[in-house]
Amino acid sequence: MKAPALALLCAVTLLTACSKEDSLRQKYSGLYAVDSMERTWYATDSTATDSTVTAEDVGTLGLYDNDNNPYNNVVFRLSPWPPSWENNLVGGFFHDQLVGWYTDDVDGSTITFFSNDDAMAFFYATFTVERTGGKRYRWTYVETDAADRLAYREVWEVTRQ
Repeated sequence: MKAPALALLCAVTLLTACSKEDSLRQKYSGLYAVDSMERTWYATDSTATDSTVTAEDVGTLGLYDNDNNPYNNVVFRLSPWPPSWENNLVGGFFHDQLVGWYTDDVDGSTITFFSNDDAMAFFYATFTVERTGGKRYRWTYVETDAADRLAYREVWEVTRQ
């Protein structure tokens, strides 16, 4: 009697998880304008100073919904190339590899961009997602150094078209 109930519970859980994944994929897929990209390198010792560079009208991202495939395609035209992608080889060393995307958490609070090379190594950069109003979002990527101090932060201000 316990086995059928357990099987039913597993089936319901699986269906709920898939529908949540579908909902997030549909929520985030679409065309985005990358309005600005602020890049900050933080001084990790007392002799250096922080450095910030801001680029405006960086380009566009098309986040495609590949239906039931959790890994979705990204079409992009970005200039400058994001250091978050460069440092993690997202898009490949020569920026010629396919880029995919997926949301990580059930509430869609993070988005990950990734690539696989010919040896099937997985390269990725994960951004936190904050809705700033209407169709506007702030996507933030951070890196820490070996001592777990903040070393780099990249903030994309994007607008869904």
